[in-house]
Amino acid sequence: MTSLTGGDNWANLTGPAIKAAATRAAAPWLRDLSIDFFTQDTDLDRAVLGLSGNLATFYEILYSQGRFLSEDAEARLGVVCRAMGAGYMLLRNMSREAKLLHFKITPKVHKVQHIPFLANCMNPRFVQNYAEESLIGTCTKIWGRSMAGRHHRFVQRNALTKNWSA
Repeated sequence: MTSLTGGDNWANLTGPAIKAAATRAAAPWLRDLSIDFFTQDTDLDRAVLGLSGNLATFYEILYSQGRFLSEDAEARLGVVCRAMGAGYMLLRNMSREAKLLHFKITPKVHKVQHIPFLANCMNPRFVQNYAEESLIGTCTKIWGRSMAGRHHRFVQRNALTKNWSA
């Protein structure tokens, strides 16, 4: 169960049961599943369909290209990553309004927004070293320590400050 909630009651997929390759392979299936079940023309359904579709497209772009992305693929990747970020934030807000703990912003989620910048140099799939699977190290420790105490609402600012001053 901790692989489904991360052990902190947030609904996310983490831990040894969920690996990067499995996530990549599941993206088209998740998109198709979303198409089958999110059939109403509501904000929620459109947001879920957009996010699941963009996730599948994200992987399709990276894994259909060679070591270097074409200009078209770079541009498309930027559009897809921005749409994923916007969709994720929209779903996070809908969850918050429903008093649910879904769509937690983690360092891994944040990193996706930087992928288009990395793609300018080289296809990130060749240099990512499964960063989406594990962020063991300084940033993760700082992030975790910043989540504690009365200042947990300011975790982003705290983590950045601690990282620069560490």
